[in-house]
Amino acid sequence: MKIKYFYDPLCGWCYAASPALEGAEAQGIEVEALNVGLFAGSRGRLMTREFADHAWSNDQRFTI
Repeated sequence: MKIKYFYDPLCGWCYAASPALEGAEAQGIEVEALNVGLFAGSRGRLMTREFADHAWSNDQRFTI
């Protein structure tokens, strides 16, 4: 079995998935990590202080 994992390197939720992916690999499941950008291309946006604060507050909810 193989999992294709699409992730954004700037996404805290993606980092929070690490233990599940490691568990899958420990069970012999191949994980193919594919780097995509949540805000890439036409979805791009400026990183304002407000958005940065919002993203940071969400990232603080994760423990790995």
